[in-house]
Amino acid sequence: MDALLQLVEPQQEIEKEDLEQALSQLLVQTAYDTAGSSDAFIQGLFRMMGEFGFSFYPNVAGAFRSLITLEGTMAQLNPLFSLMDESRRFAKEHKAEFLPVSDYTDLRKAATNELLELLPVIRRLPRRLDHIGSMLEKGEMSVKVGFFSDKANTSFVTKWISQTLLAFVGTAFGGISIGLLSIRGLDTRDGFNIMAVFGYCGILISALLLIRVVIHAVRNLKQTKE
Repeated sequence: MDALLQLVEPQQEIEKEDLEQALSQLLVQTAYDTAGSSDAFIQGLFRMMGEFGFSFYPNVAGAFRSLITLEGTMAQLNPLFSLMDESRRFAKEHKAEFLPVSDYTDLRKAATNELLELLPVIRRLPRRLDHIGSMLEKGEMSVKVGFFSDKANTSFVTKWISQTLLAFVGTAFGGISIGLLSIRGLDTRDGFNIMAVFGYCGILISALLLIRVVIHAVRNLKQTKE
């Protein structure tokens, strides 16, 4: 999956779990099937790319088309030829070239080659650090937080904020209602009193809101345990 993501044009959101599962199914169906061919694998790969909305870089797509053409040509010359089997054989025979580390000399040579490949990146580091420093000095530096890009995180935060607000409103109604009833108790006059009506209504609303918050919390606790 990591290798595939290096061959496609970048996207903002990628469902990596679904992509990994789709790749696993594709490999089981083609790559590990003795009757499978690279043509079937590449076609399945392109079909999967369309489902996920990916697009290869133009040179990568051209390389895949060349592989399909190559296998078709070789199949005409030798019907028993399999590009997938040939790739495995080539990798086994030349694995020492891919990982040339058998002693200290080879390790030093491999490290030197890796360092030479990193030199262009290392040479650009001072310029990039200077650019970052200039942005910090001018106050133009900004950081993007992708926490709320996930719908599950957004839903979780929104849900708990709404429950917190409900609890706050319910507590406020209860406090105000108790205050109104306390004022009503100081009034010794008999008869209808509007403050008492508002007080009892406020306590009822407060109780309903707080009961709803408690039910929601208990329900979430049960779902967490399950």
